[in-house]
Amino acid sequence: MVDRSQSTRLAVLIDAENLSPMLIKPTLTRLQSQQMLLLKRAYGDWSRLKGWDTTLSEFGILPVHVPKGKNAADMQLAVDAMDLLRCQQIHWFCIVSNDSDFTPLVHRLAEAGAKVVGVGTEQASRAFVQACHRFIRLTVSEPTVAAPTVTEPIVTEPIVTEPTGVAPAGLHLVLSPPPVADAAKAKSTAERPTLSKKQLPQALQQIFRTLSPQNNWVDLSRIHSQLQKQYAHFSCKQLGYSSLVQLVEATQLFELQQKPVDAKPDKKTVEIRLKRAA
Repeated sequence: MVDRSQSTRLAVLIDAENLSPMLIKPTLTRLQSQQMLLLKRAYGDWSRLKGWDTTLSEFGILPVHVPKGKNAADMQLAVDAMDLLRCQQIHWFCIVSNDSDFTPLVHRLAEAGAKVVGVGTEQASRAFVQACHRFIRLTVSEPTVAAPTVTEPIVTEPIVTEPTGVAPAGLHLVLSPPPVADAAKAKSTAERPTLSKKQLPQALQQIFRTLSPQNNWVDLSRIHSQLQKQYAHFSCKQLGYSSLVQLVEATQLFELQQKPVDAKPDKKTVEIRLKRAA
């Protein structure tokens, strides 16, 4: 009989607006005691998110629809996590995101005696990574700019570990090893890096591909949000551009289009996608 004691029940909460659906399969694979997964939820505005249908169905993930609003999905995930802790007494959480906004939630769950496994990419906020009891780093292999394609997620040199004094009996995690870094590198990454004009094209491509591996249109505001989260003191003007639109156009890597906001023709938002091969 499966042991479903309170100490081994696990809730997987996914920030679908922050990461690619391609990260879900390796995430759930690395939570090997699948019988311990009490629930799996993905949060986002599902009227706008694309490419998730197959993943949600294949892995039995409940999509939680949160209408568009600043950090609305993040707030709903945090509220649900606290409800699960108090009402269902779940003591293990897996939060799938790169977002530093979840750092206070992780601290609060830890204070209440819960354990948190984070899952994200190399772009994950250092504060979020450090707050989690364990963090799984995943890497999505990048397609070429000329012909964007969907590729299978890979994890570099995966190892099996049983975190001493943390994982309850029966719950085993397959974690990717933390990046090897010397003292100088560790010191340089203690804070978010700055972004130079030379690094800009590559940074924009990486952020875009994480948000939309299938090269769908992405709201420019989401790109701006990630730039601010990942790079210290990010400013278009400091890089020599009057606006983010001008900055993106200067790279000559993206198509841009305007789209009405909430069916209001007088109010529009800008969306971008990588230029397709001729």
